[in-house]
Amino acid sequence: MSLPNISQRASNIKTPSLGFTLIDLLIAISIVGIVSAIAVPLLDNILPIYRLNHATRALVSDLQYAKMKAVSQKRNIKVLFDIKNNSYKMQYKDQGIWTDLTGESARSLSNAGVYLAAASNNPVFSAQGLVCPTATAQIRNSRGAREIKISICGRIKVVR
Repeated sequence: MSLPNISQRASNIKTPSLGFTLIDLLIAISIVGIVSAIAVPLLDNILPIYRLNHATRALVSDLQYAKMKAVSQKRNIKVLFDIKNNSYKMQYKDQGIWTDLTGESARSLSNAGVYLAAASNNPVFSAQGLVCPTATAQIRNSRGAREIKISICGRIKVVR
């Protein structure tokens, strides 16, 4: 009985094949299917909350912008809420008449599935950054509501 030489032993060793088998592919597809079946209902709950938070941040940012414009231009800037059209716009007083800010159009909340539910007043920011009258605005959608309060000192605060 003789031992095979090294070259004969090396040819008997099978090398692993490169790539995926059909079973590997089916397992990967089934894992992706299970994960997506779990994730889709979660997204249905998360997206309205995300849209509400996004619209709230946008409104607060625009109110801050109006305040900054009032201070930098040394004139009164009013944020005019339009509940019926679900929008708001910024205006300044020119010779006793409220005029829309140049280059600024009305901003709508309806494209995010969020609507302007209530507004107590239309805040007017003075050149010192103060507000008269104080105002609140409430926006909501199917998943909740956010209230934005503007104090007399110009502080803009979100209340959940």
